[in-house]
Amino acid sequence: MMIWSEDPLLPELQRLVPGDLCVVPFNPTAEQIAIHLVSVVGPEQLKGSGITLLECRVEETRKCSAAYRL
Repeated sequence: MMIWSEDPLLPELQRLVPGDLCVVPFNPTAEQIAIHLVSVVGPEQLKGSGITLLECRVEETRKCSAAYRL
C-alpha cells in the first residue's frame, strides 16, 4: 500500500503491516503519482539512455484516470 510520509496513521500502519507499505513524500493521489513518475522516477530510471519520459497516465478504474505531461 502506498502512503504519504505525513499521514497521521503511518506509525500504526507500520506496526500492523511493516513490509507492505510504500512510504512516499507526497499525498498519493493518481495525479500526484503521475507527476512523481514523470518528474522523479522516469529521469532516475532512464538516466544515460537518451530517453525522456514525457507523459504518464495512472488509472484508478477503467473510467477514472489522471495524466501528467512535461
